[in-house]
Amino acid sequence: MKVSLWQRRAWIAPVVCVALCAVAAHSARAEADKITLVKNKESITGKITKDDKDGLEIEVGGGARRTFNSAEIADLDWDVSTEGFHEGVNAFRARAYSRAADSLQGLIDQKELMDQVRAVARPYILYLFAECKFRGGNLAEATVAYQHLISAFPNSRYTPMALTNMADSAIQSKAFDKLTPILTQLRTGGPDQKQLADYFEGEALFVQNKPAEALKRYDNAAGGTVLRVKAMALAGKARCLFAAGDAGKARDAAQSALALSPPDNICAIAHTIVGDAILAEAESKKLAGAPLVDALMDAILEFLRVQTQYPSDANTEGYAVLRAAECFKRLSKLPGRTGGDDQTRAVALLGRLSSERRFANTEYPNKAFKQLDEMK
Repeated sequence: MKVSLWQRRAWIAPVVCVALCAVAAHSARAEADKITLVKNKESITGKITKDDKDGLEIEVGGGARRTFNSAEIADLDWDVSTEGFHEGVNAFRARAYSRAADSLQGLIDQKELMDQVRAVARPYILYLFAECKFRGGNLAEATVAYQHLISAFPNSRYTPMALTNMADSAIQSKAFDKLTPILTQLRTGGPDQKQLADYFEGEALFVQNKPAEALKRYDNAAGGTVLRVKAMALAGKARCLFAAGDAGKARDAAQSALALSPPDNICAIAHTIVGDAILAEAESKKLAGAPLVDALMDAILEFLRVQTQYPSDANTEGYAVLRAAECFKRLSKLPGRTGGDDQTRAVALLGRLSSERRFANTEYPNKAFKQLDEMK
């Protein structure tokens, strides 16, 4: 099956998502930042006093301080009351990336407002704005925003995250000449970032139709110590295997990625691969009747997890919604299911793709319109 753009651009998102699951406190009370750790989902509330390349430091009760690196942090909630911040963060959480970018742009463009934000939190705002552009599909604007972040805060913890999305953008646009200096800069950041660079080399090779070489790079990345990158690499391997026609091994690799309890974006990708693998296996076995119904329902469950459980970028979600709609269409044509709700559900999902603003910069509105026309 053809590997679409959604599968390329969202792989890097899980590493980035360390900073993006953030939700600010909802009132202008005393500073009460909160971090949620990957291990046991432990929550720690206090005042973040440092957030740079050496890690995040939070002051907890009694003046004690704790420091964590990006790999240890699952979620980050900034207690910032400045106008535009809550609106932007909440819109981001709702996957309304254009609206989120507008709110954050209003904050960034007004120096007097940015000056009200604690210095330690300002890099996050620039990063979240760039990520809104990236997730909304505005890659050129995202690259400019990431470069602004790197120039303004070169020692920020978000700089390597920005570099990862810049690398992804270069791969998507096939600007491989721009990729080399980005990966060189990543490799100067230490073993963790070298692991990321190996992953992106795999991505670039895969895009250039060199799956055997790509698998070697993914294996290098999967051997690193950062579990998020390991999960990304396993997902990359799953993609290579699926493209090579081995749906069973692709499914196994995707499930191995899920077993690492990765962030939402990787979960979204992995579940979509599992859904595709289920459908491919159903085709290869020429399933019919009740077994085919079961397979379609299982695939639908995997695809719909993306919109209900694992917030992701517009391309990943758009792909998953489209695939779920296609499954409902197939169900509606099977004996014993005509006249049911399957076609109504397919139309509802296609209607989302054709009307919701966050999909506007993707290929899926046009695909949805085409399928809706065919169903008339």
